[in-house]
Amino acid sequence: MLPNLSDYMQTFQNPGLFLSDRELASCTCPKDQQGQPEVQSGGFALTFRLVSATKKWAVRCFHREVKDRDRRYTAISAMLNQPTMKQSGYFVDFSYQAKGVTVKGQWYPIVKMAWAHGETLGRFLESNYNNRQAMLNLRMSLQSLYQFLSANHVAHGDIQPGNLMVSNNGQKVQLIDYDGMFVPGMQDLSASETGVPNFQHPCRQKENPWNEKLDRFPFIVLDIALAVLAEKPEYWTKTKSSDEKVLFETTDYSAPYGSQTFNELKTDGRFSQQISALQQICLSGFDSIPELDKYLQFKLSPSAAAKKQPSVVKISYKGNYPVFDATKLHLIAGHVGDVVELVGKIVETKVNKTIGTGRFGNRPYMFVNFNHWRPRTDTVRLVLWSEVLTQFSRMGVQSVTSRVVNKYVSVTGMICAFTNQFSTSYQLVPKSATQIQIIDEKEAAFRLGRIQKEIQQKFGGPVAAPTSQQPNTVSTSGSNVDRLKGMGVNTRTTANPLGLRPPQIQSRIMASPRVTINTPQRPKTNIDKLKTLTGGVNSGDSLKTTSSSSKTPQPTLRTPSSSTPSISKPTG
Repeated sequence: MLPNLSDYMQTFQNPGLFLSDRELASCTCPKDQQGQPEVQSGGFALTFRLVSATKKWAVRCFHREVKDRDRRYTAISAMLNQPTMKQSGYFVDFSYQAKGVTVKGQWYPIVKMAWAHGETLGRFLESNYNNRQAMLNLRMSLQSLYQFLSANHVAHGDIQPGNLMVSNNGQKVQLIDYDGMFVPGMQDLSASETGVPNFQHPCRQKENPWNEKLDRFPFIVLDIALAVLAEKPEYWTKTKSSDEKVLFETTDYSAPYGSQTFNELKTDGRFSQQISALQQICLSGFDSIPELDKYLQFKLSPSAAAKKQPSVVKISYKGNYPVFDATKLHLIAGHVGDVVELVGKIVETKVNKTIGTGRFGNRPYMFVNFNHWRPRTDTVRLVLWSEVLTQFSRMGVQSVTSRVVNKYVSVTGMICAFTNQFSTSYQLVPKSATQIQIIDEKEAAFRLGRIQKEIQQKFGGPVAAPTSQQPNTVSTSGSNVDRLKGMGVNTRTTANPLGLRPPQIQSRIMASPRVTINTPQRPKTNIDKLKTLTGGVNSGDSLKTTSSSSKTPQPTLRTPSSSTPSISKPTG
């Protein structure tokens, strides 16, 4: 059985004592806001960042079993270390070490990767989607990357914004996370993952292919999306794009002739050919997906396509990550260390500060609870640090406490567990406001699989009727800013007094990156800042300062350490 998140967190408090690689053993692991090793979760592994005086490394530690793991990663390592691959610049230094880390006296494998330069494709697009030259540069870079992979009969297997690093204004791209990679010599194995749904052909999960064609569809989707953004950047906000979707999503692929986005873009002569080809590709089998440079030539018999298209398509929600009802603690408890999507209704919010002094002491944060907190009772909650609340403020949302109580949200992130002798708190700690979506009750029911979405289609016809007019259809219209205005939250357009470039913090959570908040007076203290961000103090949302005399037990990580600060629980 592989180590879990808590085991690895304890190990990377002092990585030099447990890593066999001398270069890695000389490094330190940066700590997060709670004094714990910084960690990211993805696929089968947990990734820790190790830093020396001259270099940074990503160390991936397995916490989920991978079939034929040794053979798979040995083959990938051998391929990526060939001169042609190393000289291409598309990959970071990579090595698989079967005995890389010892946990509780036993050796386990790791993957050692150089820390990639630049920023993820998702973050790059958030900052540059309205920069035409950057979009053109990036489009050309991705076309070149595809041609290189195709020429070498290699497929990454999970092309999506989180696995592409971008630098030099879009002129340079690198791939990271090679867990699902296909390389020559692995034909007799099977796929270890099926990629992020918003960038995958609707047949991939069903057919589970395993060949060098795995990347064709996501490259086509990104190529069309970048072509659109270069000419019509407003589609980034119009489609609520983010680091998890770029203009299009799985619903568009499942009902290509009922897709609002497809049909709107198809009326523009600049994109009609690309969109028409994409609609037909979505109806084809996986093996029929054409090469990137040939997709405009793809033709599917109109009669054959029409036969595959019912007038109404019923669609179930397909998230990029496992979806859980935020109140189902017993299910969430089994996914500590995994990235998930939590969907639930907020019942209370509480603002507080960490205990102590120094770097991790006296830090303001906010608990967002899906059940009313009770002493000595396990719970599931969000923890929003002041950085995330500040992002909300810069995006035009001044109050995110009592004004969102009884509202539904969808949040993505990694589940962590903090425990004391009485109870366990399962926490999701968003690193960005973009991980949080405000949704309505019907959308929540849709995401939790309780209802389906019905999409009207007309083959080759006009745009489908608005979803709000269809029975059992989940309405997703309206932005979070509009909904927060309806809750009485103060939002207004200004000249962006904080000096932050709007595209940098814009995402699917907001309809317009130009909506910011003009704070009349900069607060002097962290707690004053939170008063401004959270709409002040009232009887239902009290600001408490903690002290060592608090009677509330202080939770700590499952594997406590001397560097872990205490976080005070609200007492009501």
